[in-house]
Amino acid sequence: PLLVQDVKLKPLRLGGMVKLSAATFTPQHPSQLSVRVENLISALIPAIGTLGSTEIHLTTQANQTAQWTANPIDGALAIHGEGTFNPTQGTTTGKLAFKPDERLAGNLRPILALLQKGAGGEYLLNLPAS
Repeated sequence: PLLVQDVKLKPLRLGGMVKLSAATFTPQHPSQLSVRVENLISALIPAIGTLGSTEIHLTTQANQTAQWTANPIDGALAIHGEGTFNPTQGTTTGKLAFKPDERLAGNLRPILALLQKGAGGEYLLNLPAS
């Protein structure tokens, strides 16, 4: 859901299984929502198989916006990030950092080349895309 905010990443045809977990949830009030993106894959590099899994937590604030954080669970591509989500406007802001496993960094080059490289070897995606 976050990656489709950047039109450069659409051709990668990223996919995976998304699991939602929440005590209560409505589009207007996504209170304490946990999203697991499992077995992330890209049709651009199918030979690699799964890139890994990431967990995203959303916590609704008093002003109805939600703070989100992303943390890696496992896999060759660690994804970290944080930002905000406005459910009434459907807008997402923030930053995601992708850190590839050294063994697969070369194979992931088609994906990573689309992103800005950070000082720590991670690749950065700003949301919304500028």
